[in-house]
Formats: sequence, C-alpha cells, structure tokens
Amino acid sequence: MDLAGTLTQRQRERAAIEHRALEAISNAYGTFNILLEPDLTVIWASETARTALGDPDLVGRNALDLVHPDDLQFATAAFAYHDEHAQAYATFEKDWHPDQAVVRVRTGSGEWCGFRLSAFNHLLDPAIGGILISGVLAHDQTDLGTIITLLTQGAEVTEVLTAIARMVTTNMARVQAQVLWFDGLDERFELASLQEPHLPELPTALIGELRTMTSPHFSRPVSDFGLAADKVGYERVWGIPVRDISGSKVQGAVVVWSELSVDFVGGPQCILMQAAQIASLTITDHLAKRQLRWEANHDPLTRLENRTGFARQLDQDHKNCALIYIDLDNFKEVNDGHGHHAGDEALMITADRISQTVRSRDVVARLGGDEFAVLCPGLSSIEIARQVSQRIIAALSQPMTIDGTTVTLGASAGLALGSEREDPNQLFHSADMALIAAKRAGKGRVCLGQPHSPSGS
Repeated sequence: MDLAGTLTQRQRERAAIEHRALEAISNAYGTFNILLEPDLTVIWASETARTALGDPDLVGRNALDLVHPDDLQFATAAFAYHDEHAQAYATFEKDWHPDQAVVRVRTGSGEWCGFRLSAFNHLLDPAIGGILISGVLAHDQTDLGTIITLLTQGAEVTEVLTAIARMVTTNMARVQAQVLWFDGLDERFELASLQEPHLPELPTALIGELRTMTSPHFSRPVSDFGLAADKVGYERVWGIPVRDISGSKVQGAVVVWSELSVDFVGGPQCILMQAAQIASLTITDHLAKRQLRWEANHDPLTRLENRTGFARQLDQDHKNCALIYIDLDNFKEVNDGHGHHAGDEALMITADRISQTVRSRDVVARLGGDEFAVLCPGLSSIEIARQVSQRIIAALSQPMTIDGTTVTLGASAGLALGSEREDPNQLFHSADMALIAAKRAGKGRVCLGQPHSPSGS
C-alpha cells in the first residue's frame, strides 16, 4: 500500500473514532449531530438525529430539505458561515465561536419543532472533512418541567401562566414576556408576567383587538401605542394569540416586549407558538374547573346561588346578619295553568326582582322549587331587616307579564337575625319556622323567627 493509501485508511479510522465519539455525546446530552458536504448534503448522521428527525436514511439528503420553508434564511446563514471563516474553524482561533440559528425542523411525529443549531466547519480537518451541525431543543427544559409540575399539582392559573412567561423570557434574547388571558366568567382580561418593575402595561388598543383577531400573530412598534420607547427600553410588542382547543375563540395572548425593532420569525416564533399551546391548555383547564365549581354552587335557571352555595355563604356570614326565607304564594297555579315554561319565566323574574331590591353585597339564592333566600351580612337591626323583607314581598306581589299573559304571584317570608352565639343551622331553622308561620297566618306577610316571637306585618 502506498503512502497515500495508508493516510486515507488512517483518516477513515480516525473519522470512525470521531463519529463514535459524536454518537456517544449525542446519546449522553440529548443532542443530534449530522455531518454535511460543502453543498449541505448529509454524509453522516448520529442515531439521535435519525430518531429525532424521523428519517433513518438521512445520508444523501440535503439538510435544507429538513428545515421549515420560513426558516431557510436562518439555516442557510448558519450553514454558510463556514464559507467566510473556514480557516477560523480549522485552527480554532481564540475569538472563534460557532454560529447559531433557531429553526423549525420536522420531527419524527411529523410536527415542526424548534432546534438551536450550531455549525462547526471541519472541512479542513482530514479526519472529519465536513460541516458538523449540532442541534438541541430550542427551549430550556427546566421551565417546561416546572410548568408540567404546576399543572399536575393543580396550581393557580396565574402561577402556571407566569411560569410560561418565564420560559419565553429564558429562551428568547432581549425580551420580557407576559401572558394575557381572558376571564370568561368575569368578562375581563387578566395578566400574568414576571415581576419586572419597568415592564409597561399592555396597550389597551391591543387588548381590544384580541377578541376578534384572526391573524396568527401580532407585531407593533412600541411607538404605535403612544409609549416612549426610549423611556421603557423596548422597541416592539410582539405576540401570538392564545386560542381555545377548537381554534375558534381567542382566550388571550403570549406577549413579548422586545428590545429589538425586528419581527420574530422562525425559531423564536416557534417558541411563542409552543408557549401559546401550553397556555391554551392551562386556561381551558382552569375555566373548565371553575365552571364546574360554579355549577356546583349555582342554580342553572336563575343563576343565583343554590342550596349548596347558600349554605357555604351562610356558614361564613351567619353572625350579625339577617336571613330572609321566601316562598312564592301562587306558583303552582302558574305551572298548572300556563305550563312549566311560564313557571320558569316566573322564577327568573322573581330572582331578578329580589336581586334588584336588596344590596349588592347581599347573597340571593334559589333553594329549590319556588323557595328563595337572602343573606344580609352586617344587618342586625330588626326594623331595617323587616323593611327589606316587606320591600321584597311588595316587589313580588306586582303583576308579571309572561308570553303576553299577566300573572300575579305574591310571596311570604320568614325573617331571622343571627347572633354571635347562633350557629348557621339554628339560624336557618329559625327562618324556616318563621316562614311556616307566615304561610299559616294568611300568606303575603313577613314573620320574625325566634328568639323573637313571630308577628305579622
């Protein structure tokens, strides 16, 4: 064998050793590595690369075929770095560092996933003779693990969304992140973000756009919202809408305040999209659980507190309060004469009239059937409580128009006052006995329960 052949064999043996070392590193650190020709054709791929990218036959393919079309400019820039700095790569000068790009690469599941790619030029190294591309997932797994833990532990929605904001801030350069979410029951937007004192408030103009937004992202110069960029230190507001699982409703947005004036595309956008997906699951889960809690404590017809919800409120506020127990006088005639639909309408009108008669802080409940109750915290005056009860009776005695027909119900009420020593069950029993007394006394009246003697009014 001539000298050239000997050198070639040694080079191959050395290359095999280098590739085995790269394989071991890939397995140990969760990276993938591929080796490219100058024209970016794959000449070697680690096992982790073949697994992550879902292609057992990477060799012979052009690396750019694996990259998302919108990210080709970033990948090309990183891979082409060797053309200008080949000597620097080969000699490992002190100021040398690999160029990086965050791009979306198609994974084995067929989805696009963001990877941070580093390009190392070894074209002048006879043992390797190619461009080494090393890739890792673009996001920090620490924050993702924290988010998963919080979700499984049932943490508050704001805590989880703040962790999502932290994940975005960690994995994107020179930004501060926020997660905006729409509180469906209370009809307002809430904000979860890192506690940055200099972080500006999200412009109200942008919040107004979110409910009807159809674009996949939004991007605005800070100056568009009348904010002084030189004072807050940010140049651009950029974000991804958070949609519900069906994709038809905007639940909020993942927002970043950027120190850069450029739009985020490619890998950074992939990070935001991933954050938006996790935020969507978080918000959906929160709203579903809250809706279940709401339904457990509220009457579906009148949307007032139900017996369970009222008992909870009574347990909290039974001291120094007034409890008014109400029963409609002629409800059966409405159901029998006009049907259950009319009865439901009458109940909803009743609920509305009671709610309009009492204070906003008072708790109004439908206990079942045609029975209602009002809890008035802090009301300890017998006379004032009696006046409130009488106003309720008067309001419910007014005619109702249901489907063009006028009906008149009327109501009776039992009144009880709580004390420091009285427990909630005793208070409710006292009001119940007073209501029975009012019914027996001729309906359309209020009776006061023990410890005071029942009396009509």
